[in-house]
Amino acid sequence: MMYNHFKIKGDFIMKGLSKLFLCILSIFFISSCFLLASCFNESTKTVYLNEPTTSGSITIIATDVENTKQIGSPYLGETTNNNFIIISIALLNSGNSEVSLWSSSFSLKSGNYTYEPSDASFYLDEGFLFTLSIGAGITKTTKLVFETPTTSLDSTYTLNFKVGHLDSTAKISLNNRI
Repeated sequence: MMYNHFKIKGDFIMKGLSKLFLCILSIFFISSCFLLASCFNESTKTVYLNEPTTSGSITIIATDVENTKQIGSPYLGETTNNNFIIISIALLNSGNSEVSLWSSSFSLKSGNYTYEPSDASFYLDEGFLFTLSIGAGITKTTKLVFETPTTSLDSTYTLNFKVGHLDSTAKISLNNRI
């Protein structure tokens, strides 16, 4: 008889612990979902030329914008009937380890249109080609080239920059503040 009493108490305690464990696990799961959702829904602030903004451990500043129809020399370069927008940028790695950036980290948007970096960067002295590695605490300068139908003066363009999948997108307006 005494054995049944302990068995009933033991079952009661085990059921209580199981419920407590499930409750703690549920709280952990729900808080993880909110944390993950906040990573994806993080709002981004648009800055302007010569103003810093950050994505991940990289701070980016667009320092200059040029419009041209030709990059490089007439003999060794690239020309377009459209427009090349050349954006000079400075990148600072404030993290603790080296970061590798790819040309796909950057895009230029105007309305519903998105432009990827052009291979015409090859003809610039400081042109950004496929990848760039930045050591911890290091600042590097480079230039991005985008082929667009209009100049940066004729349309509103925003440079988008993102280091990783969970990092927020940094946005830099190429147009003056209004």
